[in-house]
Amino acid sequence: MVGKQRQELEEFHDKLSASISTVPKPSTELQSWIRKYRTLAKEERYAEAAAAKHRAEEIHTAETKHWAHVRATRIAHLESQLIARHKKEREMHAERAQQAIKNAMDERDRKLRLLAQNFINTEKHASNMHSIELARSLRRDHNGYSISRKRFAQTQNMESNASSSRNASSSIKASSTTK
Repeated sequence: MVGKQRQELEEFHDKLSASISTVPKPSTELQSWIRKYRTLAKEERYAEAAAAKHRAEEIHTAETKHWAHVRATRIAHLESQLIARHKKEREMHAERAQQAIKNAMDERDRKLRLLAQNFINTEKHASNMHSIELARSLRRDHNGYSISRKRFAQTQNMESNASSSRNASSSIKASSTTK
């Protein structure tokens, strides 16, 4: 971008140098002295013509110096405007780049949050499926056939009664052997 702007500045400078004349437009005062010089020369009043010519040359030299200063000032002003525009373009480009980086980071963060939420949801789903499968496996009889909830509850009650009666009989045996 900087190289392109440098090239544009050089082309702009060349264009300005070519478009703004190096020779000033003659003022009315200078034109008046030139006419006097020519008129006096035609009338063969050479001494007065030489003085008029000298005065015209002085005016021309002063105007040329002034025009060179004005021309350089104009070119410098227009170049500074172009440089300011280039600086603004670079700043805008930098702002757009920063905004693009910020947007990309925000998008990345959004995707990471979404991915984390998907992971949590999948983990919950897997846990729920595990609980369902565990419950299903508990509701199967010793042959692997599915049994109803009511029958399952009865089976559980029967098993808990059986284990409590076993515990009771073993405690009776234990107490009788200790006497």
